[in-house]
Amino acid sequence: MLFAPPRLEMADMVTARDLDKILDLLRRTYQAVVVDTPSALNDTTLTVLDLADVILQVLTPEPAALDSTR
Repeated sequence: MLFAPPRLEMADMVTARDLDKILDLLRRTYQAVVVDTPSALNDTTLTVLDLADVILQVLTPEPAALDSTR
């Protein structure tokens, strides 16, 4: 489990390249890696999605949520 940084401003220090290296190490070590991403599509979220073999999206069964997901 990788925890959030101790201070919010430190989150910007983690780059997509850093995340790529971390996920590569985790994939070689474990059979499954679960990543809970934020709802916003930024560089780090897109990196995780690009590296994923399977993507599960959790949403509420409401018309607005379904439209946004589509």
